[in-house]
Amino acid sequence: MDTTPDRRWHRIADALRPETRLLIDGQFRAAADSETLASINPATGALVANVACGNATDIEAACEVAAKRFRQGVWSRMQLRQRIHILIRFSELIAENRDILAVLDTMEM
Repeated sequence: MDTTPDRRWHRIADALRPETRLLIDGQFRAAADSETLASINPATGALVANVACGNATDIEAACEVAAKRFRQGVWSRMQLRQRIHILIRFSELIAENRDILAVLDTMEM
């Protein structure tokens, strides 16, 4: 049995530049206090990325936006066909990016 690693996975991993900021209200931003958390690949000990480490201020901001969006009712009033289209497109994007997502997930395990 060939145990040589598939170099394709290494090329994907080497090319990754993951987004490390918080996503709040459709915008990427640093944590309120600029704190980060090191994400380490446990297999190699290598740094995957320094990711934003949100605190209570960031959580409150995200919750306020989520509550506002919920009250606006855009999703709940949207026609079923539109919601289906969005969810199908989301699943297509996952499928299209499955190798990148697999590598990211594996690097963090």
